Amino acid sequence: MNGADLQKALADSGSTLPIVFMTAYEDHGVYQEVMDRGAVAFLQKPVDEGSLLAAIQKASERRRKGGTKLDGEVTARRPKFKEGCYEHLSSS
Repeated sequence: MNGADLQKALADSGSTLPIVFMTAYEDHGVYQEVMDRGAVAFLQKPVDEGSLLAAIQKASERRRKGGTKLDGEVTARRPKFKEGCYEHLSSS
């Protein structure tokens, strides 16, 4: 089971746990899948400290607000895939 599979299983079970993905590989398909499903961030290794801390803060804020259900705001602010790189976090 990979991270995307785990995210789907958690969502199917009703979990609202915020998820931050970290990967060593660029995979646009996986990126799009997990972000569409409501991941907080998709960070590519090596991860810089600022991006990781921002992702953790965003996950914490989501958790305090009561969940991570995908809604219009998340969809509108979802990080965009760029050729050859990922923008890890959307601006809040």
